[in-house]
Amino acid sequence: MIQNSDLHTPATPQRLITYVQQRVITPEQFEQALDITGYRPSRRQWQSFLDVLLLALGVGLVASGILFFLAFNWQDLHRFVKLGIVEVSIIIAVGLAIWQGLERVQGKILLTAAALLVGGLVAVYGQIYQTGADAYQLFLSWTLLITGFVLVGKFAPLWLLWLGLANLTIALHGAVNDNSGGRTLLYLFVFNAVAVIAWEIMYRRTIDWADNRGMARINAVIMLFPLVVNNLILVFEFNRTTSDPLLLFLLPVSLLVAFSMIYWYSRRFFDGFMLIITAVAICLCFNTWLMNTLDLGDFTPFALGFLVIGQTAGVVTWIRRCASAWEVSRSWQTN
Repeated sequence: MIQNSDLHTPATPQRLITYVQQRVITPEQFEQALDITGYRPSRRQWQSFLDVLLLALGVGLVASGILFFLAFNWQDLHRFVKLGIVEVSIIIAVGLAIWQGLERVQGKILLTAAALLVGGLVAVYGQIYQTGADAYQLFLSWTLLITGFVLVGKFAPLWLLWLGLANLTIALHGAVNDNSGGRTLLYLFVFNAVAVIAWEIMYRRTIDWADNRGMARINAVIMLFPLVVNNLILVFEFNRTTSDPLLLFLLPVSLLVAFSMIYWYSRRFFDGFMLIITAVAICLCFNTWLMNTLDLGDFTPFALGFLVIGQTAGVVTWIRRCASAWEVSRSWQTN
């Protein structure tokens, strides 16, 4: 039987399934509830999704076709023709984006295509004039040139492209100028931590184009990656003196970040995916340290296997309890 408090809680799919299991509603009513709440896409929504998907694929194929055309006919084209083809393509893409409207998804996709073509322009320019620049300088130029597109477009995939280019720039710069890797890992962590915080702030302020948990989760994965790499380096250098103090500095930073994410995403703002990736990062570092420290002979693989199974069961149970506690807390706040 539905209580009065249930009338004020969101009609999530899991809650509707629970009502079916408790025989509060029939399976037919469950199907109708999915349509009413919008959890099941309508025919019009599917058509809109396919239109956007096909447009994105078409624009991507056209952009890649331009670049492949230049690569195939490289020897037969004058350098001004090569540059002109890419520049005209960028102008056309930007013009079509403005014509479609930057507030519409069609305009945003065309602007993203223009940002991709800017990378082609940078590559063509570097190949023609052989500037001798390192790879990170080319990616840095690409990142800076499309920054305006990102700010104007307000489009999550465009943000992801910019974020990937910036991370690649930092990583390639470290490959050339950072022998131990500690400084590069610190830069990557700080940059992506700022990106995670910025996206969470925009999400909490209900900014339309940032209303996407997927981007926050991708940013978090990228943020945790340098911390995990740092800890694995420390594990394999456990019996040796670490030459870079930044590697040791990032160890307590990793613990602080892990505890902060667990507290925030289990108590303040529930997000099961964030808890999962945090738990995976902790278990990966701990299991690697255990494997590198303990020597149980032939029993080692079996012990680690049972340990991973136990950790997985424990993490799943913990996250389910967090989700249940969060639903109860939300129901009390609603009442």
